[in-house]
Amino acid sequence: MIQVSTIHFAEVRNFDDNNAIVITGITVNGIDSIEEIDSFFHKTGLFDADKHVTGVSKILDNVLGENGRTDLLFHLTDEGSINPMVRLQMRMRGMGVMWTNDFIDNYSKDYFE
Repeated sequence: MIQVSTIHFAEVRNFDDNNAIVITGITVNGIDSIEEIDSFFHKTGLFDADKHVTGVSKILDNVLGENGRTDLLFHLTDEGSINPMVRLQMRMRGMGVMWTNDFIDNYSKDYFE
């Protein structure tokens, strides 16, 4: 089973759109490894060959506590790039893939800082 660390909402501000993405309303139950997540992002075309997932963190401090939506921060390598058009397509399909800055701007009301 994949190891998911935790991160406080205020700490998400330490990441930028090159080294992290956020996916809202998701869990990684049943996923065995970071490599599975990384492979999914590559198959969708979200990442180029040099961009990789290095870790996953559950974002804490939701105002609804454990009853709140589960949002995950995916830590990424600095190398490589994220395809903005694929990210937008995933978002429009309801997958909740967001730039970290968009997540902070759009969801800060859902979290204590």
